Amino acid sequence: MPGRTSVRAPFAAGTTLRPRALEAGLAYTGERDLDAWTLYMRAWRARLALELGRLDEAADEAGSLLARPGLAPIARIPALAVLGRVRSRRGDPGAAQVLAEAHELARATREPQRIVPVCAARAEAAWLAGELDGCVAAAQEGLRALGERVDPWSRGEFLAWSARGGAPQPRDGAVAEAWSLELDGNSVGSAASWELRGCPWERALALAQGNAEELRQAHELLRQRGETAARKLVERRLRSLGVRGLPRGERAATRANPAGLTAREFEILAHLERGLANKEIARALHLSPKTVDHHVSSVLGKLGVRSRARAAARARELGWLGK
Repeated sequence: MPGRTSVRAPFAAGTTLRPRALEAGLAYTGERDLDAWTLYMRAWRARLALELGRLDEAADEAGSLLARPGLAPIARIPALAVLGRVRSRRGDPGAAQVLAEAHELARATREPQRIVPVCAARAEAAWLAGELDGCVAAAQEGLRALGERVDPWSRGEFLAWSARGGAPQPRDGAVAEAWSLELDGNSVGSAASWELRGCPWERALALAQGNAEELRQAHELLRQRGETAARKLVERRLRSLGVRGLPRGERAATRANPAGLTAREFEILAHLERGLANKEIARALHLSPKTVDHHVSSVLGKLGVRSRARAAARARELGWLGK
């Protein structure tokens, strides 16, 4: 794992085997108190959640890691990159500061596997902020960091960000199909490829490079997911094409889940309702007991209760359990 510079090919290729392997690895290291490896893999679990569009889960995992004093750079860098991307996509404050720290730490390592994900995050954040020169600069830095390495996923992403920023680059080296389709102007094909891989963000952004109908589809995907910054960019493009009457409003998921629980926290809550102890939950979900402890504390805090029994009762009151 430490030698990889790309995560989409191994993590988001439409298979559940690798995520399961990640959870099994976390259970292994957690049971043996291999804390450095546990923290490093948790950072990549946050990245996996981001790749699959689970922004709440990604932010929760990354934020939990970053709250730990003395977190090593190899775990801190990817956690910062994930949190910066979540904040950028949602239009939340603090994204620039988080990504600046990630960039400084990554450059100090001089290691492509640290630098590449941060450059991608910075290119995305700059594009979302309308800073096209910054988007292109970050993408070019990422390409320089890749050098001659064979990484069609990262290379394709940087070429796409350069093109989106208005400065297309020569397609030098292998490029993954999902990116290649977009670079060829086939936004629908690119979106379909991303959909097969379970990557809703990339699907929406591919559609956002297309015609008015494809922009409408992108707008709806982004609106439903609460990815505010990109949605506003798409809205501006649609209005420039004369499109009006775009839907607005809060996401249905937010209305149904006012406490802001992540998908993982809902799983934990369901096990609390069954009266399971943390060790039993850890075995059921292939997590370490320490990770379960963190999630239980987060659930109690978000629900504003002090006991596991009260958390389960509150969930039943809200109609979240027993459906």
